[in-house]
Amino acid sequence: QFIPILERTGMMIKVGRWILQQACADAVSYERIYGTPIQVAVNLSVSQLMQRSIIDDVKNALKTSGLAPHLLELEITESMSMNSDMMGTVLQQLKKLGVKIAIDDFGTGYSSLSYLKDLPADTLKVDRSFVELIGKGRRDEAILETVITLGQKLQLTIVAEGVETSEQLQYVTMRGCHYIQGYYISKPLRFGQLFDRITEINKTYDVSYAGEYI
Repeated sequence: QFIPILERTGMMIKVGRWILQQACADAVSYERIYGTPIQVAVNLSVSQLMQRSIIDDVKNALKTSGLAPHLLELEITESMSMNSDMMGTVLQQLKKLGVKIAIDDFGTGYSSLSYLKDLPADTLKVDRSFVELIGKGRRDEAILETVITLGQKLQLTIVAEGVETSEQLQYVTMRGCHYIQGYYISKPLRFGQLFDRITEINKTYDVSYAGEYI
């Protein structure tokens, strides 16, 4: 309910700009307090990407916070990335800033391979609707495996969204997903709770950089 209201009232640009600045500032605070860098991902809306100011907004967020560009990932949905040729130009300009680009909720839109090969994307996030189908049918799992293989062939980082069980974790890991996102790792946390949870994850799973995509 919240996002459509922001869009209708024209507040999405202002709120989106604040979110971007706050996320970058929090990432820098985390590194300063705990001594380790953490990548932060921020979703962008269609209205933000259609604004000429989006490039300056990202530049300013990085400059004022001091966050290294490669630690910021900007997420756009699959349908947004297919919206227009101008969108591709904007993404190319954002990419030149040194930030990463992620295609979110992949598989829920048109899934056109022709547009995917031309996008300056670093990450492909497999929609949770595919993960939920694990164990429910071979045809469903075949689709999930195909999406993962596609991302691998394009040399993209693959993230499985909506992982909530150990069975789902094992399945996507065995198929080559680099990262997972979902309640199996953590539900949303306040900033002060984040370090303890990341430390716990590192001890439990013996992984590095566990803060990504939580």
